[in-house]
This record gives sequence, C-alpha cells and structure tokens, in this order.
Amino acid sequence: MKWPRHSVKLIQFATIVALCASATSSQDLKELDPAATGRIELSRASIVTVNVVDQRNETLSQAVGFLIRRDLIATDLEIDRNSRLQVTAVTKAGAIKVISSGNYFLPYVLVETQAELSPLSLGDSERVALNEPVYMLNDSGKIVSGRITGNTMIKNTRAFSMSLPIDANNKGAPVFDRYGEVIGSPQKIPTCRTPV
Repeated sequence: MKWPRHSVKLIQFATIVALCASATSSQDLKELDPAATGRIELSRASIVTVNVVDQRNETLSQAVGFLIRRDLIATDLEIDRNSRLQVTAVTKAGAIKVISSGNYFLPYVLVETQAELSPLSLGDSERVALNEPVYMLNDSGKIVSGRITGNTMIKNTRAFSMSLPIDANNKGAPVFDRYGEVIGSPQKIPTCRTPV
C-alpha cells in the first residue's frame, strides 16, 4: 500500500499519543495565522465516523477517522480484518463504500475514492516539542487548543502527553500543529502519565 508523504511519521506518532484532559487556553488560538485556522476549520469535511457493526447493523464500537488520501482513512478504532464496517462523513449524506481495512502502524480503512472529500494536509510529527501548541476541533466544530505537556515511554516507544480534552466522541480525530497540518491522532490512555 502506498501512503502519503509524512504519513508513516504521522501514524507512528498517532499510535503512541497519550492524552490527559485539562483546561485549554484561548491564548493559544492567537498563535494560529488565518491560513492555519482555515485549514483546521475546513478539515471537518474530511473527518469520518467509523463503526464496527454486527449482522443486524448495530454498532459494536465506534471511533473518528480522517482522510489522509482520497481513498484512505486513518483511525484509532481496533479493526479486525473480518469486521463489518460502516463509514460516514460528517458533511456528506450516506455511507462511504468500504473496500478493505487493516492495521499498518495504525488501523486504516480503504474506501471508494471520494472525489468531493479532500485529504488532510499532513505535517511532520518529528517536529513536535515540549510546550508547543496543538489544536483539535471539538464536537461543535470549534477549534480548541492545548500544549504538548511532556513525553514518556510506552512499550519502549516515545509518547507525548497533551492538554487536550479527549473523550469517546473525538478519539481518532486529527490533532493539528500551528500550521494547520495533522501531526497525530488521540489515543486516550486510562491514566495520565507524567514525564520522568
């Protein structure tokens, strides 16, 4: 499978992000220039909901995902190759046809090419540093901000903690840097870890 430029770095970051909810600062929003703000606001059209469903089409589990290519969705949902999936876009009526799914550093869903939905611009998660601002869209589509608060090791892999409010509704959603580029996807960890 051919992945977009920077996507492997994005996905490696996405699988190791440790997030702890805390207060966010509106001061951080002032660090976004109009172009970055616009990219983040427009990203809502590229965000999808991925549901694992049973034979009666009842949802067994759900997560958010986002297009990193017109036919490829990155998500944080644990997907078995035999899972039945339903994918819907936030801004598009009807289901998106699923072709296949699997795991490549991070769960992914390959879908029918979406001509009217654009993939998100990917940044380089290698640039992530302590105290840098990060951004997400909340449930109502408003930009919320946080900071990289530390790093730690989880299963021998470097992980970052961020002060962004994460819940079941935005698990798997894109996390943006100050340029409005995606640098990761949240993975809620039951206990907050502080750097050593």
